[in-house]
Amino acid sequence: FYCKSLEQTYTWTGTGANAGVNLNMFSLFGSPTQSKRFVFINNGHIGGSIGSQGPALTTGIFPAGSTLVFINNGVVSGAGGSGGSIQQSPSGDITHGQPGGPGFRADFLTYIDNTNGVIQGGGGGGGGAADLGASNWYMVQGGGGAGIPGGPVTSYGWVTSAGAAGTMTAGGHGASNNYGGNPAQS
Repeated sequence: FYCKSLEQTYTWTGTGANAGVNLNMFSLFGSPTQSKRFVFINNGHIGGSIGSQGPALTTGIFPAGSTLVFINNGVVSGAGGSGGSIQQSPSGDITHGQPGGPGFRADFLTYIDNTNGVIQGGGGGGGGAADLGASNWYMVQGGGGAGIPGGPVTSYGWVTSAGAAGTMTAGGHGASNNYGGNPAQS
């Protein structure tokens, strides 16, 4: 026997500009204080935030005796890492590509159905590079890593060859074959 009043369902549908960023299931359920069966359904896109190594989606901690079910029919993706670059100076200080963020963190026992969805960490950004020869400076940017959102390209002024930002599914091209990383999928 199961009482339906002891179940609470939350469905996320945001995509594109309305994609979720760093969501917490416990907060979305209204920070419950009574144990129930909680069912979180993702039918949209949930991503991380650039520059934050925080997960795109966390469970939070539910009241003792609760059951948490996560049905993923959409995409949960960590943010893509920023692509590296080089600062305009004779020393050519290179910035490395940044790591992508994690897609999901469970702080509470969670039953996951990911049959129709994707859970992925964001790809790391490609590194910057430079050739600081005697007569010419050649500075290139690394591509941004894949994720939600895709990793941006870091820029410190004068760059002779620009990289591209990552997208949800692919790392951005680097200016000199130093691509950003593709997402890591479950």
